[in-house]
Amino acid sequence: MKHITKSVTTVVGALSLVALASCAGGGSDSQSSAGADTNGSSIALPESVEAKGALDVAVYVPYPPYTTVGTDGEPGGLEPDLLRAVAQKLGVTPKFHSMKFEAMIPSVVSGRNDVMIGVMADTEERREVVSFTDLYTAGFKVVTAAGNPASIDATNLCGATLGEAPVSVQHDIVSRLSEDCIAAGKPAIEILDLVNPADNLVTITNGRTDATLIDVIMAAELVKTNDDFEALDEVIEGPDVYTGWLYKKDNHVMINAVCEAVSALIEDGTWADIMGRYGAGDVALTPIRINTETADC
Repeated sequence: MKHITKSVTTVVGALSLVALASCAGGGSDSQSSAGADTNGSSIALPESVEAKGALDVAVYVPYPPYTTVGTDGEPGGLEPDLLRAVAQKLGVTPKFHSMKFEAMIPSVVSGRNDVMIGVMADTEERREVVSFTDLYTAGFKVVTAAGNPASIDATNLCGATLGEAPVSVQHDIVSRLSEDCIAAGKPAIEILDLVNPADNLVTITNGRTDATLIDVIMAAELVKTNDDFEALDEVIEGPDVYTGWLYKKDNHVMINAVCEAVSALIEDGTWADIMGRYGAGDVALTPIRINTETADC
């Protein structure tokens, strides 16, 4: 896939939808490291996780394709599939706890859950109370009506009309691309400000806009389930924002365990297989990051 990088590197705003230098243990973790021989894995786990033989996981469902509800009532989708693969490498059983979005971080901080999965942006403010393993970087696809009737070129959006919600990463990206168009003597990109972000597809259908920017993974799910839309091939890179899983702050043993498991899954191809099934390959971080820093586990 072609990647298009914005000329402006600083973008203000949080992802709409949505520091450790390495994953080495040590520090202020109140849980001691215990060998994992009894669970069939050589990866060290926090004593509490070792004792119960399970990972308590906070999850918000449904948010397809990241999280869905399976026919058995259990969480499915990209994030639970990744977490199950990690749990298998660790030799423990994942126990998912569906929660309201606003209750998820407190549940990790309090120790009720060992990890929170979902599309949560790794920010300095959040790192004051939690730690992150970052799995994805920001990337977007240009989505048009099926067949691309307006002949939109994702590498040159000058003169096109896009519908985006104000105070969103997508709006910031399109605004800066429009500035580049003007600087190059080309027509500006017209931006239709949307009060309701969900109207980005409605305005394409009714002809008010030509296209919109949608998160790579969400775009893959959209075109898989809706024949009315098309995602162009090029990936437009977002700001330097990473998203991933959360843990109690400085829970180094747990973070290191997940990092080692993910590294093993990357090595044997399982991680790429799961990411690929959900169209996440273009934005998957390999290796993953910890608190925005490249992991070395």
